[in-house]
Amino acid sequence: MFRYAVLMIGELLSESCVNIAKKLESPPASLSDMYERILLRLDTEPQRNTQKDRKQRKKIFEWVVMAKQPLSAETLAWVSSLNPACIGEDFDPSPAKYKIHPDTILEICGPLLEIVDGHIHFTHLSAKEFLQSKREDLNTQDITKQDRIAGYLVNATHANVSIALTGGP
Repeated sequence: MFRYAVLMIGELLSESCVNIAKKLESPPASLSDMYERILLRLDTEPQRNTQKDRKQRKKIFEWVVMAKQPLSAETLAWVSSLNPACIGEDFDPSPAKYKIHPDTILEICGPLLEIVDGHIHFTHLSAKEFLQSKREDLNTQDITKQDRIAGYLVNATHANVSIALTGGP
């Protein structure tokens, strides 16, 4: 319940005063509903809803979910910028060329991730568990919203292939 309260306060602080009253009229019924709402908000924020941001968000979630050990913010910033389709003989692996700022990772992924001692972690185990859930576990009935949320759910097989193509550990 405490995690729900922290996320709800964060959601309210991210809204304009007009939307706060509306959000309080219909709060999420569960922690899963809260995660669905957060992903929908991230997906529609004007400054973070580009195709590039969506792809980076998905890649970041895949890497953090599948990591066997904590990933440094620097490493995750570098790999989240790579496009495996562009890696060829003339590939320049210079981190300076591809790296996004670690704070950008937090902006892209919202309140689901945090940096602790230079490493990226989920803010709570429930966030990781939610991202590992299946589409049929989603609570929203709106198909369009389901599609947007499901786009961030992490399928282990797909994630491992994606990480392998990027040259992950």
